[in-house]
Amino acid sequence: MSDATVAVDEVSGDPRDALISEKRTMPALEEVLTLYGYTFYRVGQNDARRTQDKGVSDYIAFHDLDGVLFLEAKRPRRRKDRKDRQSDAQKRFERSAVGAGALYILTSDAVVLAARLGNIRALRRAREK
Repeated sequence: MSDATVAVDEVSGDPRDALISEKRTMPALEEVLTLYGYTFYRVGQNDARRTQDKGVSDYIAFHDLDGVLFLEAKRPRRRKDRKDRQSDAQKRFERSAVGAGALYILTSDAVVLAARLGNIRALRRAREK
């Protein structure tokens, strides 16, 4: 018998899900925000169910030129039946944020985040010309 331990996802109990948890995607997302010059704050990471309103994004980020960005980190989807999609409260929050002129990005992938931030920069530069 092996002494190796197997990480198991806290929600599903599936060892494959432990490898792709939302918490594991966050450092890469934070690195992209830093590379693009954002100052960011994690929201409600400690006992969020008791300390924040439902639907609030995982990050609030600020940039001198881009303004305010709300970033919702999701677990990469492995199966269609997973609850890795936005809740109704998160959708309401997104509508409020975008309606107020803020940026809102929902992703689990740092490459996708970088591409979206790059597109935002390209659009801004095009408007300035």
